Amino acid sequence: MATLPRPDLASAHHRMDALFILRSGLRVPMEDAAVWRPLSERTIRDLIEALDYSPITRSMKGWSRELNVQSSGIFQPRGLNRARRARLVQHDVGDLVDVVLELLLPEQYGLTESEIVLTLDAVAGTELRNKRSAIGAPSNGGEEQAWRLSVIRIVALITALLATLVDSAVVEAVADLAAIDPLVVPQPASLAFRSKLDVKDLLESTGLTPMLDAGGSHGADMIANPALDLGRPTELCEQVNTWLAQIGLDAGLWGMQRHLDQPDLPPDLR
Repeated sequence: MATLPRPDLASAHHRMDALFILRSGLRVPMEDAAVWRPLSERTIRDLIEALDYSPITRSMKGWSRELNVQSSGIFQPRGLNRARRARLVQHDVGDLVDVVLELLLPEQYGLTESEIVLTLDAVAGTELRNKRSAIGAPSNGGEEQAWRLSVIRIVALITALLATLVDSAVVEAVADLAAIDPLVVPQPASLAFRSKLDVKDLLESTGLTPMLDAGGSHGADMIANPALDLGRPTELCEQVNTWLAQIGLDAGLWGMQRHLDQPDLPPDLR
C-alpha cells in the first residue's frame, strides 16, 4: 500500500513553530480525462466551500471557544498553488492552529495509473503552551500550568480530520478533480502524529499514569482497519479509539481506555 508523505515538524510547509501535527489523507486514482488537464478552478472553489462547512471547521470553532480566541473558519489558497498543485489553508484559532489541505498531481501530464495525493493536516503552534490552561490545575506555586492537550480534544480533532475526508461534499469535489465516481474515492488509510514534546508532556495527565522506564515517544504512524466504514459514526469512533490506544501505549501511558469509554463527545467537540 502506497503511503502518504510523512509530516515534518521543522518543515517550511508550516508558518509556525509546530507543537504537534496530525496528518491524514487520501490517494485517489485518476481517470484518463483528468491526467491531461490542470486542476479545475471551479472544483477547487467547490472544495473550499465544502471545507468551510466540514467537521474540521466545526472542530476548530470548538478550539476557539475553549481558548477564547477569534475563529475565521475560512479556507484560502496560500503558498505554492500551481496547475497541478493546490494548497488550501485555514489560519484559525487566533493564529495558534492551522488546518492545511494539499492536493498534488503528477507534474507530468498524461501518465497512466496516475493519482491525486491529498493530505489534510492540523498543525498546532508552540504558542499554545503560553495560553492559560483550560484543563490543568494550578501548580503548587500557584502559577498557571502550560497548556496541555486533553484526551477528549485530540479524540475530537482526529475524528474531525477523518470525518472531513469522508464528508460527501469533500468527496464529490475530489472525485470531480480525478474524473471518477465519488463511490471510487477511497477512505483515509492512515494517520500520522508528530509531537515536539514527549507525548507524556503534551497530553493532559489526569487519569494517565506513566509506566516506569517506558521511555519516550514523539508520535506514531497508524494504519486504518480496512474493514471499517468510516462514514458510519460508530465505526469511525472505533477507529479513532484504536489509534488513541496505540498513541497512549506507545507513549508508555496507562489509563487511556478510561477516557475512550465515554460514549459521546460533548456537542462543541463534534
